[in-house]
Order: sequence, then structure tokens, then C-alpha cells
Amino acid sequence: MASEITKRTPECVVCALQHHTTQSSHWCIECEEPLCAAFKQHHTILKATRNHKTIPIFDYLSLLTAVTDIKQHCVYHNEKYQLYCVKHESQYATKPYGVFDVACLDDSTVAISTRFSMNASGISLVKLTKRKVIQFIDLPDSPYGMTYDGKSLICYVEDEDLHVISCTDYSITTIPYTASPYLFIRLNAR
Repeated sequence: MASEITKRTPECVVCALQHHTTQSSHWCIECEEPLCAAFKQHHTILKATRNHKTIPIFDYLSLLTAVTDIKQHCVYHNEKYQLYCVKHESQYATKPYGVFDVACLDDSTVAISTRFSMNASGISLVKLTKRKVIQFIDLPDSPYGMTYDGKSLICYVEDEDLHVISCTDYSITTIPYTASPYLFIRLNAR
């Protein structure tokens, strides 16, 4: 299996631009590019990229295609995607209340939970092709984790019970007696 992963390991993009062949060791999430160990070090020092998050290349290669296909930048405008709320006509703040979970609903729609938000607690359904919130599902308190089972979103709401949200009519069903201070819904790969 290790040899299979090695075969799929991409070359360092910076080295390739300099006509060198170097196996990458890390993936920059912001730049969406593979980096070798030497350029990963430079990446963490340069002012323009020092705050970029990098992960080991084997961790990146082990991610599901549905996750790696989510791009950070628009292929037409070469700009980083920004989440925009139509209702409030503003961008989502990611600091200081930027804790959220994401679940892919289909090729162009994601559900994003808003935890510790100053505006509202709930789940935004975002159409990636339009870069806009198409539906906001209001919840009584902050959601802690979320998963999608193919037809419904399932989330735990703080100090409440499990909530099952239909993705066809956005109705919410509460599962009674499931409140727990230790419960957190985790996204599981299928």
C-alpha cells in the first residue's frame, strides 16, 4: 500500500516550476498545492504564506475525493471563496466566533453549521456555484457536530437533543431524551 501511495504522491509544485523533480511531503490547504520539505519550510517563513495551514501529504492523499474536490479558490477569478449571507447582506465572520462544521450534500451544495455565532445559531445551506446561502435552518442553540446520511442532516444542539433536519422540506424532528454534555456528532467517512 505504501508503494501505491508513493506512486500517487505529487511532485512539489515549486520544484516543478524550476524544472526539478522532488517528491512532495506536505499539502498547503490555502494554495492547494503540494510542497517538498524544503519549500514547506520556506512557506512557513514567508510573510505572504506564514499563516497558511499545511498538512502531511499522506494525510491529504487519504482524504475522500468529496473533501479534496472542495476548492478554496474560484477557478475563474483566482480569488479565495468567501461565504456570503443573502439575508444579512454580509460575509460570514470567521473570527472570533469561527467554529463551524461542514457536510457535503451534493456536488455543489454544502451545509455549514454556525456555532458560537453572534448573529444566529443554525445551519446554512450554501450553493458553491453561486457562492451564496440558499437556505438558513434556525436552531434553538449552537449545533455541535453535524453529519449527512443522504437525505437528512443530523446534529446535536447544545443543551437540547439530537435534531434530524430533512433536506427536502427542512422540517426538524427532535429525538427526545438524547441530550448529553458529552455528545458531539462526528462526520464519518462512508
